[in-house]
Amino acid sequence: MRGEKFLKILTYLSVIFLSYFILTSARAAATPEFIVSWKAKTLVPAEYTGKIFPIKNSLVEVGFDLLDNNKIIDLSKYTVSWYLEGDFIKSGAGLKSFIFTTNKANENDQLLRVTVAGYKGADLDKFITIPLASPEAVINYKSPLTNEINIGAHEFTALPYFFNASSLNNLSFNWKVNGEAPQNTANKSTILNLNLESQGTPTQTPLNISLSIQNILNALESATKSLNFMIK
Repeated sequence: MRGEKFLKILTYLSVIFLSYFILTSARAAATPEFIVSWKAKTLVPAEYTGKIFPIKNSLVEVGFDLLDNNKIIDLSKYTVSWYLEGDFIKSGAGLKSFIFTTNKANENDQLLRVTVAGYKGADLDKFITIPLASPEAVINYKSPLTNEINIGAHEFTALPYFFNASSLNNLSFNWKVNGEAPQNTANKSTILNLNLESQGTPTQTPLNISLSIQNILNALESATKSLNFMIK
């Protein structure tokens, strides 16, 4: 009986030891992980909380942390190198972030590579893909989910996304109502106030609101948007 009890205890301890050994070995063999973040310096509405994408010739700030065994590693003693589309950009001790300009000749995604030299006797690297977007124009109009619009006063707001501009002052806004420029709307205005009664528009008439946004500093950087309604 004592022999059987001793054997059970020995087996139990062996299982515990083996489990601990496997767990410890797995942790030791865990591959360090790059935690990457990036943000383009393009113009978006203040209330926008989504990802800010770059377009051609945009400034992008990219950075990373190296995670090993659930701990952020101090890389101040390691040489970090950055590459863009295969070309070396810069390197330095602990250089975990930098700012670059997207290749204006490349309409596809931007491919970055970051390397950490000599970490635990090996060189680590990570490829980072940053998608390029295009400028977007959005017309904000608070209405029911229908294409019908009532006789009366209405307000439309222009919202620019992903322009290489520091402020709205760098953009021009061109509104049109049924193909014609509305009265009393400056070319810089982000707001279109439309009073259908004052324009004497009859009911059951199609109404088209169109918007064109252009970067004053770059004529090739523009976006358009239009909405179609039926006056009821």
